[in-house]
Amino acid sequence: MSTSRDRAKGKARDKQCAEDTNEYSQIVDANKYSKKKKIDDKQRAENTHEYFKIVGASEGFHDGDWGMDEIDPPEGGIHRVSIHNDLACRSAEFAIDSLRQQEGKNLELKKIVRVTTQSVRGDLFYLTLEATDDQFYEAEVYAGIDWEKEDDYIFTLNFIRNAVHYPQVQYH
Repeated sequence: MSTSRDRAKGKARDKQCAEDTNEYSQIVDANKYSKKKKIDDKQRAENTHEYFKIVGASEGFHDGDWGMDEIDPPEGGIHRVSIHNDLACRSAEFAIDSLRQQEGKNLELKKIVRVTTQSVRGDLFYLTLEATDDQFYEAEVYAGIDWEKEDDYIFTLNFIRNAVHYPQVQYH
């Protein structure tokens, strides 16, 4: 049953996603016309090696800043998705709702900072989030298909913690 609070949160999330989508679209449009340097096989191999180091060191929360044509991404590997992705937005809301329930704090999602994902019989999201307490959090949320409803997802919070790899990867 949807409450007015849920509807208000949904409208706020939709507004943030719409604003972020517009900003993202402007960046994509600007990048469409930039001249890209052709990457040779040696450079692609070096980039791919660095990708694995970053993904491992960051526990999946970073994948580097390469385009998909600049690395050889592994099948089922971790990759960045838009912070406006509907399922990512729903996963972020779920993570903050779970944190609010766990800690009894009055928290709301302020901003989705970064999203990486991995396909594993559903989607495993690695989310870097900012909440209304001005703290940054990292959450791992699994979004699996609800086979009874087929058009919806079941969300599972694997963990949420204070951000370790924001603003940069912490190598151990």
